[in-house]
Amino acid sequence: MKKGTFGALALLASMALTACGEDPLSVNSGDISEAEAAAIAEFLLSSTYENAFSTVQTSPEGPQLVPFSFSTQADLDAPCPLGGSVAISAAVTISGDTELEGGTISMSMTQVHSACVARQESTGIQFTLSGNPNIVASFDASSDTSGQMSVSGGLDGALGWETAEGSGNCVIDLSYTASGNENAGAISASVSGSVCGVSVSQDMQVG
Repeated sequence: MKKGTFGALALLASMALTACGEDPLSVNSGDISEAEAAAIAEFLLSSTYENAFSTVQTSPEGPQLVPFSFSTQADLDAPCPLGGSVAISAAVTISGDTELEGGTISMSMTQVHSACVARQESTGIQFTLSGNPNIVASFDASSDTSGQMSVSGGLDGALGWETAEGSGNCVIDLSYTASGNENAGAISASVSGSVCGVSVSQDMQVG
C-alpha cells in the first residue's frame, strides 16, 4: 500500500475520532439510553477503521508494478481495549499507482465480538459486546493524484450488549460517507442510521 490509498483509510479514522470528541453523535431515544447507544456507535466506528487498517497491513509487501492491482483475504484476531477480542475476516481489493500515489480500496469485513469490553472516556460508560451473530463492515475508498479522496460504506449486523444498567440484543444499521483533500487537510463526513433501536445522525468537518 502507498500513501495515497492509505489516505482514504485515514479519512475514516478522522471521522471516528471526531465522533468521539467534543461534538458527540446525536441520537434519538429508543430501547437503550441515548448515552449508551452513542458510546457503542462511536466504539464500533473507531474500532472498525482500526481493524480495517490492520487488515490492509497484512496485504502483500514488496515492490509493486506501476500501476498495480491485487485482491487478498485476511483473517486475524484484534484485542479489545479492556478485554476480549474481535475475530476479523476480510476480503480486500486494492489498486493504485506507486508513482502517482492514487488508488482505490474495496473491502468487506466481518467482525465477531467475543466478550469485547470497552469504555467511552468522555462519559465513563463501560460496555461488553458479543457477536449475535456478527457485524459486517463494507467500504469503498478512492484517492487521486491531487489528494482528493472519497469514502462510502456501512456497518450492518447484530450483537449482544451489556452495561451496568442492563443488557440486550442490538441491531446495527449505519451508513457513512466522507470526502476531502488529504493535502489540504479538509475533510467532511456524515454518519446516519440506527444502533440498538436508537437513530444516529452526525455531520462532521475536519480542517
